[in-house]
Amino acid sequence: MSVAPRPGSDAPTDRRTAAAGDPLAGAGFEDAPVALAITDSTGNWVRVNRMLCELLGHTAEELLGTSYRALTLPEDLAADDAATEAMLAAGGRGEPVEKRLRHADGRLLWVRVTATLLRDAEGLPWGAIAGIEDIDARRLRDAELARLALHDPLTGVRNRALLDDDIDAALRARDRAGGVVAVCYLDVDPSRTSTTGTGTRPATRCSSRSTGP
Repeated sequence: MSVAPRPGSDAPTDRRTAAAGDPLAGAGFEDAPVALAITDSTGNWVRVNRMLCELLGHTAEELLGTSYRALTLPEDLAADDAATEAMLAAGGRGEPVEKRLRHADGRLLWVRVTATLLRDAEGLPWGAIAGIEDIDARRLRDAELARLALHDPLTGVRNRALLDDDIDAALRARDRAGGVVAVCYLDVDPSRTSTTGTGTRPATRCSSRSTGP
C-alpha cells in the first residue's frame, strides 16, 4: 500500500526511524511464522521477514527499497488502491485483498494481503505493516471445481449447464437480429445400440428455430 507522506517530511528518514522504533522490526518480526512486510509512504518495502522471502523466492536485499507494485500483476493494482483508500478512511486495519504477485521464477502466485496503518510519534501515517498469506493452492482448487461444474470430468467437453447458457445467448441474439438457431444432438455413447440390434450406431437429433420474414 502507499500512504501519502505528510507535507515537508522526508519519507526515507521517516521510514527508517519508524521501523527502528517498532517492536515488530526485531526478532519477533523476522521469525514470525507468517509472511510479513513493512512498507513506507511510497509503497516501498523497508522491512521483510524470512517467510516473505521464501514465499516470493527473493532475498531481502532484492526486495528492500523496491515497491510491492513492481511484483503485483497490473490488473490487480486497482484492488490494492481501493484497499489502501479504505484503510486510510478507517484509520487502522484495511480489508483483505486477494491478488497475484510475481514469483522470482516468473510464475504468478495468489496471495491474500491484510495491511494495518502505521503511525509515527505524532500520530501521522507513515506506512503500513502487511501480512501476506499464500492462497495459491486454494485459488487453483476453486478454479478447478468451477471448471468441473461446467465441463465433463472425463472429456473436458462443456456440459449441459454451459450448453443451456450458449443456447439462451444464441436465442437472444436471434431475437435481436433474426436468423436461425440450430441445435444438433449427437449421442456417441458406444453402449447404445440401434433399434434394429445390428450394432452400435450413434443417434442424431437436430432441431432449429428461426425468426424473421
